[in-house]
Amino acid sequence: MPRRTTWRGSLRRGGTPTTSVDAARRTACRPQTSSTSAQKRKRSGLAIADQHHAGAEKVVSAASVTPEPLNPALASANRRIVARWVDALILGFVGGIALVFLWTIVVGPIASELADNQVFNTMLAFFGMMLLDAPCTKLWGRTPGKVLLRLRVVSADGSPISWSRAWERALLVWAQGLWVGIPLLFLIASAVAMRRVVRTGRASWDEATRTNVVRLRSATDSPAPVRHMPGDLRTLLTDRNYLLLLATLAVIGAAYYFLASPLTTSHTTNLCPATLRGEPSLSESGLQWGGNTSSPKVTASIVRVAVECIPVNTPATTENNVKVPASTSYQLAATATIDYKVLDPQWLERSTAYTDLQANVVFEAVSASGVVLASQEGQFKVVGGRSSSTGHSSSTLTITEPIIERVATLRARWAYGHY
Repeated sequence: MPRRTTWRGSLRRGGTPTTSVDAARRTACRPQTSSTSAQKRKRSGLAIADQHHAGAEKVVSAASVTPEPLNPALASANRRIVARWVDALILGFVGGIALVFLWTIVVGPIASELADNQVFNTMLAFFGMMLLDAPCTKLWGRTPGKVLLRLRVVSADGSPISWSRAWERALLVWAQGLWVGIPLLFLIASAVAMRRVVRTGRASWDEATRTNVVRLRSATDSPAPVRHMPGDLRTLLTDRNYLLLLATLAVIGAAYYFLASPLTTSHTTNLCPATLRGEPSLSESGLQWGGNTSSPKVTASIVRVAVECIPVNTPATTENNVKVPASTSYQLAATATIDYKVLDPQWLERSTAYTDLQANVVFEAVSASGVVLASQEGQFKVVGGRSSSTGHSSSTLTITEPIIERVATLRARWAYGHY
């Protein structure tokens, strides 16, 4: 006869029906069920623990090789525009000097004409800034201006940018943000670009190259070390040493440009004497025509001499496959004012019927000690039909660079005292 099992049901207030079984049966089944469940829970717990342990090892391993992410705060438009103009002063100066030097060597004579073109010089400086911007951004993540303003250029995921992105970004900044450096127009381009940064936090070249300009919150924050650089250089290229290196290059470039380069000396020096003056020669200031020395027909005297020193730049040329460097010569443009009197009008009219009454004036560049360094003649003509008048005689003396510094006076005298 089967064993009877008594079921008792009860309904708790606000609950669900419950059942109860024989105590002996429940106690007989519970140990086996509890032991099996405990073993399963134990095995699953060990597996979960192993999984957590392996995951922790992976996390620790990843943390040991992944640099700490930077603060994702985007740089403000004010900081970016100040950094850009600091770069224009530093990188533009260094790059511009290098490009002017290379341009002068390669192009030659045309370079001297373009060197005086301010539009060309400005565009060349901004192009030089672009050529230096890409390497600085790739190697250090920032340019000198960004170092001063504590900014850094990173990829969208926070990693250092690649060479291709660095060059692409520099070209877009030069073309879109500066309009290739055309004077006045680059100010408009910068204003338009910064307006977009104010509205969206990013410039057009940031979106095109998938990069961000972030702000480093403290002076201790620094870009992640560049993997391809030697370890000893990572500690040397700090912010201070980085700026010191650029400043040294700028000083060397400026010294070479203004002092050592013979191709640019002619454009930066003017050796014209500041105290140069013109005067008539006291010993031979009078001239006579006709008659004799006691009763001349016409007399003339040099009363004033005006002189102007003009530097003339000669561009570099190539003659017989030999490069001749640029040089500077100086022209002394002199004009003598001459008063003449006609003592015998009839004689003058007869004398000037077929030819002019003329004479030669000698212009001499004289040193402070009285040595004649250079001379050149000019003509003077007497116009007939007047009793008295004033005329002029002009000439130009070409003086070389070593001699111009010794010239103190330019004198004018008659070539002959009597005609």
